[in-house]
Amino acid sequence: MAKSDTITIAFPHGGILPRDVTGGDEQSVSPHEPVEVPRAYGEHLIADRFAYSVNPKPAKAHHHSADGQSGKSAANK
Repeated sequence: MAKSDTITIAFPHGGILPRDVTGGDEQSVSPHEPVEVPRAYGEHLIADRFAYSVNPKPAKAHHHSADGQSGKSAANK
């Protein structure tokens, strides 16, 4: 399995992403705000302890029960 070209990081005290990373203007990032960056850049920030790795939240699956009603138990019918 190939590694993704990006990584999600967060800055403990906030940070600034340079133009080379954003592809536009510099971007200010709030403390602990997850941001996706190129893997090499993110790993460099993590190694230098400017940032830490964040596991992106998986998309929430919409579950349906066997009776076709989402999120409702049989008792709530």
